[in-house]
Amino acid sequence: QQIPDLAPVEPVALGTPWVQARVGLMSEELQHPIDLAVQVGLGIPWGSSAAFTRNASVGISPRVGVGRRFGPIRVGAEVGALFRQGSTLSPESSPVADEIGSAFQLGLCAATTNDGLRGELSLLGSVPFTRVPGSAELLLGGRYPIGPIELFALAGPGFGRTPGPPAFRVMVGAGLSLPNRRCMAGVA
Repeated sequence: QQIPDLAPVEPVALGTPWVQARVGLMSEELQHPIDLAVQVGLGIPWGSSAAFTRNASVGISPRVGVGRRFGPIRVGAEVGALFRQGSTLSPESSPVADEIGSAFQLGLCAATTNDGLRGELSLLGSVPFTRVPGSAELLLGGRYPIGPIELFALAGPGFGRTPGPPAFRVMVGAGLSLPNRRCMAGVA
């Protein structure tokens, strides 16, 4: 959708970097029926203003995730919100179709659980707290552990006519897993 009175948007740009921390509350490895975790993320207001990939202020994203293993596949769901400063790119347009701001978020994922390279398929949806319709992304990729570090690469299309989801996204990154040092009876 063409937004009136705006210069063309940069087609490729780096987005707002996020620093995230996750804490596991339940684990199937510890005989719980599911994996349950809480997470909080902080979006640092860097990125490209010309491509609308920069938040105007620090963003905060709390989430709750649940997962379960079914044989060689792990499925999971995550629900959360994104809180960030809102803005309207063309406030004179009617109806408003370009409002950026806070949103309710939902994610669904299926991943293989084998050692080494693992596959992943994710569907990510967003329902804004503003007057614009929701959007979604479908990402396919893989993860590869190297000791406590996990490298990942995901790519796929975005859906929706609102600002935010790209036509196509490529994500690469690394995660760090700290060792689980729980006290257990009879273990020194």
